[in-house]
Amino acid sequence: FDGGTDGCSVAVVWLLERDPHFRQRLLAGWAHGPSSLLLPAIERLGLAGVMALALAVASAAQALSGVILADPDSVGELSKMVGLGGLAVLLPKPYDEMDKVIDACFRIASKLLIEAAPQLLLQGSSIMAQGEGLAG
Repeated sequence: FDGGTDGCSVAVVWLLERDPHFRQRLLAGWAHGPSSLLLPAIERLGLAGVMALALAVASAAQALSGVILADPDSVGELSKMVGLGGLAVLLPKPYDEMDKVIDACFRIASKLLIEAAPQLLLQGSSIMAQGEGLAG
């Protein structure tokens, strides 16, 4: 479900970027403050491209944290990360309590800090660039 909604948001923003007024407001919004560091990437790739790139980086971070940090005999934490949810409880778990804590911390960090926060910022800017607000 999560991946599908992320893909839909990238597609919607890609379609919105075809409107020159939307693109102009979008670039104006990203031109000021600390977010201006991303302006060259948004000008070159578009907001949808930056969103897709951020999702790819988040997916790689999640996969690496699951593969590198997980107990070799455990696929439970990695399966939670890739969305198996309820099925993950049936899979073997790490034996050491500290391994469970470390795996959970990296899973949470990779999902919240590397995926959710950037997507919230990027998708929020697309709402503002429409010029209509949330009630639109």
